[in-house]
Parts: sequence; structure tokens; C-alpha cells
Amino acid sequence: MEFIGTARPKRENWVVTMTSDEQAIMGQHFEYINKLFSEGKITFSGACTDGAMGLIVYNAESAEEAKVLFENDPLTKSGITNTELHPFRVGHVNK
Repeated sequence: MEFIGTARPKRENWVVTMTSDEQAIMGQHFEYINKLFSEGKITFSGACTDGAMGLIVYNAESAEEAKVLFENDPLTKSGITNTELHPFRVGHVNK
């Protein structure tokens, strides 16, 4: 089962105006998603180059597992962005 997690900044120009605390949280976030990716728990992740949003497609056995993966992300825990998690179905992939 796949789920999509999104993170949207709470202020404009967030990518270029991050505080040192926010940069530290983003570092923890990247470590966390790299770990999940290596475990096969993430199908795809990325961010808009204009900073509008980031997304992660989780590969989970259940909605409960996806929720745990999502809620344990340092970015989600921090509350520095608006985050959401939804069931998702991958449509087309061009490799």
C-alpha cells in the first residue's frame, strides 16, 4: 500500500530564510528519510525547486504503519511545516 506525505512551508521564501534550528530539523529529516529509503519504506521523495512543497511516497503494509512512519519524521514532529498524509496510488512512472 502506498501513501503520500506532503509538507508545505508556513511562510514564503522558507527555503532561503530557514533559521539554524529549522536547518537542523531538515538535516534530521533527510537522515530519517534516507534510512527509510534504504529499508524500502519510501518509493519516491522530492521537493519543488521553488520551495512550495515536499512530498514522500511511503510503501507501507497498512495505514497504521504509514502513519507511524509519517509521524516519526522529525519534520512532522517539529511542526515547522504544514504536513498531511493520504492514501495514494501511483499511476504512471517513466523510468
